[in-house]
Amino acid sequence: MLAHEPGCANTRYLLRAPEQADFIIDPGEGRIEVVVPAALAQNTLEHLLLDQALPRLLAGRGHLVAHASVVQLSQGAVAFIGRSGWGKSTLAALLHRRGFPALCDDCALFERQGDTVYAIPSYPGLRLFEDSIEQSLGTETLFSPVSDYSYKQRIIEIGRDAALEGPRPLAAICVLGAPDPAITIPSIAPISAAAACMAIIEHGFRLDPSDSTLTARQLAQASAVAHAVSAYALTYPRDFASQDALVATLLSRFNASRKDAP
Repeated sequence: MLAHEPGCANTRYLLRAPEQADFIIDPGEGRIEVVVPAALAQNTLEHLLLDQALPRLLAGRGHLVAHASVVQLSQGAVAFIGRSGWGKSTLAALLHRRGFPALCDDCALFERQGDTVYAIPSYPGLRLFEDSIEQSLGTETLFSPVSDYSYKQRIIEIGRDAALEGPRPLAAICVLGAPDPAITIPSIAPISAAAACMAIIEHGFRLDPSDSTLTARQLAQASAVAHAVSAYALTYPRDFASQDALVATLLSRFNASRKDAP
């Protein structure tokens, strides 16, 4: 639940995770106040703060922030954007296992500087359900619960790499299609800048959708990014038996190979 204090020079917003925690977001001051019960588990607090409150603070301060997994390929970073449950983290895990580092799995900031767009990952990590972990990363993978209220697990072995920290030049954006049992082979096809722009907006974090000034700014930012970066629609069968074909399709499109991975 998100609410705000009307009539304030510096509007503050209340982001409430029922029975978990309250986050008072102050975009003007760039600050988040946290009110939590003493019994709240540390991993739950970290998840809510890093994956829910902080992205909305950044959006409220005028940054373009999207639900995106980002993977470093030889051509540059590639961002997979789409709704929760559509496979962003799984795609990142499949590529990570093959030597292409997963930079983040659900939140990235996009920023255009001149002719280059940079992706700024939130933090390195992957969050998956146990069956997806086994199928995409292997049975020896170490993990721990993301939170007390989710069955997702956080992969322990994904750590920071100093060589990959900070903004990464963005080579492409892949917009994930909705799961469809009729799809039997993976496909990736270019989409227009207009379609890419609307996808970035649709899958973006926002603090206050009623703020017309901020909405217009984010639309302009998304348009600038979409016109500077190649964008594609990606559809594929949700079947781990076809994961090699899926990875081959992606690497063929982006001209990447294991030996080229950083």
